[in-house]
Amino acid sequence: MPFEAFTIQNLIWLVASFCLILPPIIFIIIRNTVKIHRQGIVKDLSAVFQVSSQEGSSAREDVIPSFEFVKYKYFLGRSGHKRDSNQTDFAWWAWAAGVTALLLVFVLFGYVISRHVDTGLLGFLRLGTSATPGQTTVDPAFRAWICGLLAALAGGYVFLIRGFFRAIGNFDFGPGSFVSAANNLIAGAILVTIFVFGLDLLTDVSKGGGLLAGAVIVIGYAVGQFPESAGQMVMERSRLAYFKRNNPEIYKNITATPIDIIDGIDSEIRDRLADHHIRSTQNLATANPLMLFVETPYGVYQIMDWVAQAQLCCAVGPDKLIRFWQLGIRTLFDLERAALNKDCRSDDFLRAIGAILLSDNETPPDVGRPSLAITLGLVTAAIQVKLDDPHVHRLRQIYIRVGERLGAANRRFSDYAMPAGHPQASPESERQTRSNGVADAYFIWIKAFRPQSSG
Repeated sequence: MPFEAFTIQNLIWLVASFCLILPPIIFIIIRNTVKIHRQGIVKDLSAVFQVSSQEGSSAREDVIPSFEFVKYKYFLGRSGHKRDSNQTDFAWWAWAAGVTALLLVFVLFGYVISRHVDTGLLGFLRLGTSATPGQTTVDPAFRAWICGLLAALAGGYVFLIRGFFRAIGNFDFGPGSFVSAANNLIAGAILVTIFVFGLDLLTDVSKGGGLLAGAVIVIGYAVGQFPESAGQMVMERSRLAYFKRNNPEIYKNITATPIDIIDGIDSEIRDRLADHHIRSTQNLATANPLMLFVETPYGVYQIMDWVAQAQLCCAVGPDKLIRFWQLGIRTLFDLERAALNKDCRSDDFLRAIGAILLSDNETPPDVGRPSLAITLGLVTAAIQVKLDDPHVHRLRQIYIRVGERLGAANRRFSDYAMPAGHPQASPESERQTRSNGVADAYFIWIKAFRPQSSG
């Protein structure tokens, strides 16, 4: 009935309008709220990592690059330029242009689907294609395409919402995010079109009936959620002569170590870090600890420990990492202290480390090639090689800066760390003891007023 068709179309347009107009507004508001909140956290962190301008010419030498990167991400001014207290973000016209691109794609898809949703679409899902008396017969391939287009739109919308949330968490959500989402929707629609009408040319779609429609819906939803993977699969299966393909044999010989191996990371934390593109120990080893502190609900000391563990895992491998735990070595800096710190160095301990570090996990000790003569110099050299990486230097710099704020008197339980007011405590020890809680106080204060659901 025309009235029924009119009602269905109006319902579709009403639901589509809410799903189309509200999300961009909501995400822009959330993004600005997250920005203001994290700017406050960065300002509080500056009390620990920002160098005072009173230190003169040496201030530039003590700059913490990791902290400067965080400031640059959330405060749009550049180092050395005059900073305005009211710095502008993306212009309103940029947001309007990005949202308009996404709106046009949704309106186009909505118009095409709503025009043909009353042509026996639901009836086509049933097995068989016979038309009822008085009902106009529609091309099965065309109806299958409408089904696939609707499924691709639904999958693309889910992909869009998930991608926007992830982009806000990483603070890379901007007008380009809407354009990228529109591009993914178009790519999904094109891939569904190629699949349906390509299949129609190769086979008789009319014999498939509802079974074909069900398959198209599943494939369309998958294509809408993963348009890049679907496009890559199409190109891999093609016979283009000059298209560079991946060698599947390589994937049989390489593996990625999940971050679950890190002590302190469970499944929930793993999923949370995956939103920040951290899925393997290599990703975590090279991550900026201060950036993760600002963008996740975890403590700075906790994150520093995770990154240090991940760096050790990347340097020695997961099998040797587990064996090092038996020696009490959890991080790369534990390995560094054991080899280079005179207070921790022990020849016997270093030989035990060398037995693990220079062993072959795949070949038993007495099988195959002769074992390498392990000397203290060889072990020390092997450890030093693993310490000369920029991300290791960065983490060490953060460790040193936090250690300076805590005070040297807190490194050991010894005579030089007497409590303030103790008869044997030196003036320097008293000064350090009184100020040793500055860093901890700031980190605790920041987390106390920080919602756990942020990031």
